[in-house]
Amino acid sequence: MSKKLTLIIALVSMVSSLLAQYNVVNATHYSPSLNQEKPVKIYLPPNYYIDTTEHYPVIYFLHGANNDQTSYPGMISWTQSLINSGAIHPVIVVFANGACPPYWGSMYTNSALYGNYEDYIVFDLVAFIDTTFRTLAEREFRCITGHSMGGGGSAKLAIKHPEIYRGFASHAGIMNFDTLMSIWQPLIFQENGGVPPYNYTWDAGTYTNFFFTGAGAMSPNLNNPPTNVDYPLDPDGNVIDSIFVKWKQHDNCCLVKQISPADNLGIFFSCGTEDDHQLYPTNELFRDTLDMLGLEYVFLTTGGDHSLSGEMIQAGMKFLDSLMYIDVGMNKQIPLFNSSVHNLSFYPNPVVSELTISYELAVKDFVTVKVLDMTGSNIFSTTSECQIGENKQVLDFSGLFTGIYFCRVQIGNERITKKIIKIK
Repeated sequence: MSKKLTLIIALVSMVSSLLAQYNVVNATHYSPSLNQEKPVKIYLPPNYYIDTTEHYPVIYFLHGANNDQTSYPGMISWTQSLINSGAIHPVIVVFANGACPPYWGSMYTNSALYGNYEDYIVFDLVAFIDTTFRTLAEREFRCITGHSMGGGGSAKLAIKHPEIYRGFASHAGIMNFDTLMSIWQPLIFQENGGVPPYNYTWDAGTYTNFFFTGAGAMSPNLNNPPTNVDYPLDPDGNVIDSIFVKWKQHDNCCLVKQISPADNLGIFFSCGTEDDHQLYPTNELFRDTLDMLGLEYVFLTTGGDHSLSGEMIQAGMKFLDSLMYIDVGMNKQIPLFNSSVHNLSFYPNPVVSELTISYELAVKDFVTVKVLDMTGSNIFSTTSECQIGENKQVLDFSGLFTGIYFCRVQIGNERITKKIIKIK
């Protein structure tokens, strides 16, 4: 392994406490996009070190402003609780580092001031995780989530890169800059003296600082010291259109217009109606935009504040799990609740030469079957129109090497993946 891709597993830690035990790895790796070593924290499911043949889907978590990869310990405890209770399937969760002091974060954006953080998260970090840990290295088994700055960032990266991510779960994210500007302008004015002319200065207050942080990502200007940014408001408090148009290029309500149903991107977002920073209206506008575009989504409204609550975490993780569902049993029939598909089964498993997939359909539909190897690469696939009632498909495994494969069946919008063991 390259020195620049050295895993410094500081305590290949099964991090323990008196109350709980988690498999957590703290590592650093080299990012070509940023030209620096970056820290990352990885949560591994309970049996990761026990069953060393199992591969897992991955969810990437993006932190909020003024935080880093060590923040949000509740994500780990909630994830393990959900796995242990059977509410979700075992999954790897990767906590990225998007911090850019003295500003409050990278906004997960390629920036002349901060560096190419979008490329780092989407390409460098994914490559590092897929080559270092036992992942299912395919888009269908990879999702992204985050809170606040990371909520908006997770939506943006998934929308811009649907070929990389199966879906996203954004929590209390900034989803529209026009709405945010109208809400935060008077708050910024108050922090900077209350009357024009305004001299926007770092540390004047929360909203001033966040706009400096946003400007560092979306309107950096290295020829404008000492801040090295172009602030989007002039001394009279007016929006500077030539600068704000750069911000709009990162607006989720604008970006999502490039998505179509064919992209098959899972969309989940949540926000509290009492959000401290008044972000709920930006999420409402995102909902309205999705309705206009005819895109499916789940919008969870809570009565809470800006915090990442257990309710948000549970709902978001269950949603992402439903997109990447992997059954790791052997020969049992798989129930699909609230489904038009019944009695889905794979046999024999282990398989020597022929694998039979059987199921019952309540409605006539097209069925796609894919066989993937351990890296998530496609071995072969087939699509056929199946009838109401009992259906069977026989797959030829005789030419495959012995080992572990994944058989994925998609019927309409429903998908399930089964681990298949090929023997001689």
